[in-house]
Amino acid sequence: MPRQVDAVREALAATTLPDCRITAALCFVDSHWGIGASPFVINDVRVLWPKTLGKLVRSEGTLNRNQIIELERALALALPAA
Repeated sequence: MPRQVDAVREALAATTLPDCRITAALCFVDSHWGIGASPFVINDVRVLWPKTLGKLVRSEGTLNRNQIIELERALALALPAA
């Protein structure tokens, strides 16, 4: 995961927010965790499933709409879909 975080950090270096907080997450899709399971963190990486990732992504932060758009554009250009 450190290489992926470094790639994101490098992509954001040229933005007006190069030092914004990056949260590493590993999301398991179509997995069955069982009743009472909770997301957890290993070496600063959140391990979770889609519903909890959605909550994390939608949670309130310190960035305004224009800053979010700037970061999204920088990431889309630097890290295109495979």
